[in-house]
Amino acid sequence: MNEDIGLRIKELRKEKKLTQVEFSNEIGIDNSQLSKIEQGKIMPTLIQLMEIASKFNISLDWITGFSETSKMVITDIEEKELENIEDINEKQLMEKLNALEQKIDHISNEKLKLIENKIIAGVLSTNKFLQVVLLQLDVDEKILKNINDLGIGDEFRESIR
Repeated sequence: MNEDIGLRIKELRKEKKLTQVEFSNEIGIDNSQLSKIEQGKIMPTLIQLMEIASKFNISLDWITGFSETSKMVITDIEEKELENIEDINEKQLMEKLNALEQKIDHISNEKLKLIENKIIAGVLSTNKFLQVVLLQLDVDEKILKNINDLGIGDEFRESIR
């Protein structure tokens, strides 16, 4: 698993046309540590993974191998679906929230299936599973914060009960 994560980080770095020194400076680590991560010799910390995902707008699922989609799907949905939210009425808002909820559920279900398959195959250890769950909870908290920032948190919570 270390090798897979390292290869994906290296792929991202090359895609962004950054040297190891430039990339390591971006995420706040030593370039020798980045080299070891890319070679699969050491595992990046959870904080380092989150920093990479945040700085380069990619999903943690992609870095860790749980998804083949590197873009942060939630960010894409937010940009497309919530762009004109001020111009819609309450009924339209609820329809859009329901559609967003269904997309999020679909994405979450796909992730759970991948995780389940990896656990069954013995590829994913309990510790890695817990890290993935904690990462997902962090993403869910960010989604709820964005919904609250829009001033529609109460309506959203009511719609999912």
